[in-house]
Amino acid sequence: MYYPVGWPKILLAAGVEDGKPVQILQHPRKELIIVVREKSISLWHSRLCTLVYCYKPSEAALQKNGFNTGALTSSDGTILVVSTVEGILSFLSLHIEEYSYHQMSLPLKKILYYRHDSTCVRAMLDVLTATVEPFYETAVVGGITSLTTVHDCIMVSTGYGVLYRVLWDGQFDSHLTIKLQSIQFSADLTPQSKGQLIGEEEVFAEQVICSRELCGLILVLSNGRAAFVASQSAHYEPSSLHGVWINCVDNVTCSSVNARYKMAAFGRTNGAVTVASADEVTGIWSSNHVLQLSSQQVADECHIGPVKCMEWSQHDAMVIAVAWQRGGLSIWSVYGVLLYYSHGDQPGTPSPFSGTRCIVSSLCWSSDGYHLWMLRKASSRSGSTNTDDGDQGEDHKTHTSDNQVDYQLSGSRKGNNMELLVMQFIKNSIVNNPIISNHHHLFLQGPDRLYLHGKMGVVCNGNGSSNAMSSGPQWRIVQLPFSYLCANWPLQYAALDESGRHVAAAGSAGFVLYSTMKRKWRLFGNELQEQSITCTGGMTWWKHFVIFPCIVHGKNYEVRFYSVHSKLDHSQLVNMIKLPSPVIKLNVAGNCLLLVTKDCVLRIFSIEMIKSGVYTEHSKGAPFKISKLQQFSLSRHVYNIRSLVAMIPSSLCAESGSLDLEDTDDDELELPVSILINVSGKILMIQQDRSTCMEKGKLAKVKYSSPVCLASAVEALWTPMIGHTVSSGHLMESLWLGCGSHGMKVWLPLYPRDEGHPNFLSKRIMLTLDINIYTQAVLFEEAILLGLTHETAYHNVHFTANRSFPFATVEQTTQIYLHHILRQLLRRNLGSHAFQIAQSCSHLPYFAHVLELMLHEVLEEEAPVQLSIPDALLPRVVEFIKQFAEFLDTIGSCARKTEVALWQYLFAAVGSPRDLFETCIQKGRLKTAATYLIVIQNLETAVVSKQLATRLLESALEQSSWQLCNDLVRFLKAIGSGDSPVATPLIQPSPKPSPSSGDDHKVHRPQFVLDLTSKEEYFIDLILSRHARKLLLACKLRDLGRFAAHLNFNLAAWLSRERYRAA
Repeated sequence: MYYPVGWPKILLAAGVEDGKPVQILQHPRKELIIVVREKSISLWHSRLCTLVYCYKPSEAALQKNGFNTGALTSSDGTILVVSTVEGILSFLSLHIEEYSYHQMSLPLKKILYYRHDSTCVRAMLDVLTATVEPFYETAVVGGITSLTTVHDCIMVSTGYGVLYRVLWDGQFDSHLTIKLQSIQFSADLTPQSKGQLIGEEEVFAEQVICSRELCGLILVLSNGRAAFVASQSAHYEPSSLHGVWINCVDNVTCSSVNARYKMAAFGRTNGAVTVASADEVTGIWSSNHVLQLSSQQVADECHIGPVKCMEWSQHDAMVIAVAWQRGGLSIWSVYGVLLYYSHGDQPGTPSPFSGTRCIVSSLCWSSDGYHLWMLRKASSRSGSTNTDDGDQGEDHKTHTSDNQVDYQLSGSRKGNNMELLVMQFIKNSIVNNPIISNHHHLFLQGPDRLYLHGKMGVVCNGNGSSNAMSSGPQWRIVQLPFSYLCANWPLQYAALDESGRHVAAAGSAGFVLYSTMKRKWRLFGNELQEQSITCTGGMTWWKHFVIFPCIVHGKNYEVRFYSVHSKLDHSQLVNMIKLPSPVIKLNVAGNCLLLVTKDCVLRIFSIEMIKSGVYTEHSKGAPFKISKLQQFSLSRHVYNIRSLVAMIPSSLCAESGSLDLEDTDDDELELPVSILINVSGKILMIQQDRSTCMEKGKLAKVKYSSPVCLASAVEALWTPMIGHTVSSGHLMESLWLGCGSHGMKVWLPLYPRDEGHPNFLSKRIMLTLDINIYTQAVLFEEAILLGLTHETAYHNVHFTANRSFPFATVEQTTQIYLHHILRQLLRRNLGSHAFQIAQSCSHLPYFAHVLELMLHEVLEEEAPVQLSIPDALLPRVVEFIKQFAEFLDTIGSCARKTEVALWQYLFAAVGSPRDLFETCIQKGRLKTAATYLIVIQNLETAVVSKQLATRLLESALEQSSWQLCNDLVRFLKAIGSGDSPVATPLIQPSPKPSPSSGDDHKVHRPQFVLDLTSKEEYFIDLILSRHARKLLLACKLRDLGRFAAHLNFNLAAWLSRERYRAA
């Protein structure tokens, strides 16, 4: 979902006198990044990448309190607490203000002035200024090992195994002090389990994480074990605590909690990261998956060392960044797909960075969700220090990946042992805005630009989706208007309509429209109107109208409709829905609008057109009316509104019977048959109750039944659009689930022969497919998966090696998935359903390739171990392929691309290659027969190959397949006959007859000498001469000319010889 682009920005911090890097963290309220070093604390502007303020304690304070070891901010961001080596908590007040463009420093003012010339726009760009002042200090006995926030206070972990509770004014709450040795730990949370004390007095907590969603504390202990401490009290009173050992991990170095998906990641000393979650009933923690580099990417775990730090992305928790103690950075999806690795390109590809040590000591995600800030130690190669080459002086500039220039503060690189790196990412639009139209396009977004794939919106098929997006690998990068980004940075939501012709994008306020045909942006004419509406929960399209849920003036919650054909202005508002709470998720299903609000209520509205034609700014009256159908609460199924990842309407049915909607017109309302919601990775299907029905001409009160859990550990899902399918079938009524490292799953219907549609749950099957790409979009009618992969470019090794990161780009990958489905069905003895699916896809231009892929994969899997397979799949695959006209081509092409050692197993199931050759000759499929001839050459004697090649040559000459004839001639000349070559001429010339001899009425034809070196050449020349004579006698002079041109036949010499015969 996340992909890095370009090079990371390198921001130089202060010199060696500030000490080693300690921690980097995000300010909870403002666009600030807090960098903690041993002797200083600096605040950086996350958008402009400039230093805002640097606080350095006095030398006396450093001698008294020691170096900094960690930091923590309050929820409102006004207080920063810093821990030191001597066990001192220093409370610092943060005063943050904003000042406008006219108050900026001269270097920054120059660069901003050059980018735009509007004084009004320049004034909008406010820059933060901050001051840090200490106001209180308190000592903690035992040394401080970790800081975390628990409700309205600080939990301080010490080296004595005690967890203190400190208020933000520096006062201790002794009633809430926790001693680890007094907590009972067990394997689960069931009442029958008996707890035991730790029993080791010297054990303490190296890291403590408090999670409200998990309702407990995650502890990383000094002995390498991890534990979860649950509390029956909201304030974590010592008497209400009970511990559970996380036995699926050991040798833990650090941890990070994913609250949205209710799981935690544990870094280990062997370089692996184990992601675990607790059972909702028993409370037992078990491993979900393991994040570990393969042997192709890293030689051994000693190369990267233990896990140093890691952190989940803030807003969506879809990816996790992992760094190791000996260097290297990786980005993984929430369920274990490797998206990026800094020390190489793809698995097995050598990299000039293999010896570079890019050691990241701390990292954090910025508030915009597009940047990863990292504290990097000095780059070293092979153990020696390698300082970066850079400009020295008061002011220097760094060229970033997006061709911008950022002026940094002074500081010489020479001797500097810490750098700030800012890596920019782009992500799939469904991460922030999982609407159904975005699921059917390959559509990425960055903080200030859009990535549209191919010629989007130019060519459209019958169901409204663009086929052109899969036609080429080029990206169309569309930069958002700077006048809009200046006040509304960064881009938050983007929505592409079904045709791919229009894009709506929203930042912190307002929105803009982009036409992919005209390549033009449209903005609000009134900036005050733009700033008065803030998008919430995403945005979507219905026909040519933008559906925009927003907060108006910070207090009213509305869903507004704007026409793409009229100007953006509040006076041109088409329609509006008022809501009691803000929208969290939305989607469109046909003529229905589905909204999930913050109060965890799903509301369904109908949209009915009352005026035909295109709505413009000169149109009068609303072209459609909106009516509320029903609403119901999701609180029983969604424990926390933040855990709702996606809400997708669908036409899938999973219970007995189906609603009869055939009598309704196309313009009438069609409620979604089911609603799919992704709650913390679990897919729940809420479908219509069978007891409700359709009244004549009107839709009765339809109720939705209790949800059914379809799958777990799901990152994304894809389903066909409602009411836009051109053809029905298995693939057009399937559900695709992206399950991360567990592969792709597809939920297929199994149609009975006497019924046209699935009727109950047992007539569907869940298949797990081994897909080699990370899927981003599913083309249902084309049976293609679209994915993305990161690529690296090494333009200048000496230059890029100093950066320790290669230049990153994003490329599209595609994969055919039909052969995976057919193979899975055949393995389950569902050949009739596999035949139905294959028959519905036989019109695809690559259908023959699908059959070949299936045969080739099964052959290579079973042939090496054919004796140990009790129920081989290859015979079933062969019988299945025989039902299609591509059978002969598939077998021949597969055999030609397979090792000779596997042919015996293949043709034991298929039949003799000579029989297949004869079948091809009889059916006139000469090119396919030539494929089998290559196989026969390796299995039979040279004499047999020569005989069959001669037959094929004669047949090819009869069908005027000149290119094939040319290949066969070369084949016959190259093949060995097994006989000794003939040294003497084959035919001796005879004397020319005298005119005075007898039988004057007979024509005496002279015999010519053929200068041939072998029998093979003689027979080839004889066959060609015979066919040339046949063409000449039939007066096919054009064919004779083509014959001579393709086969290099000496037509002049032959005509000279034939002047007394055919000529």
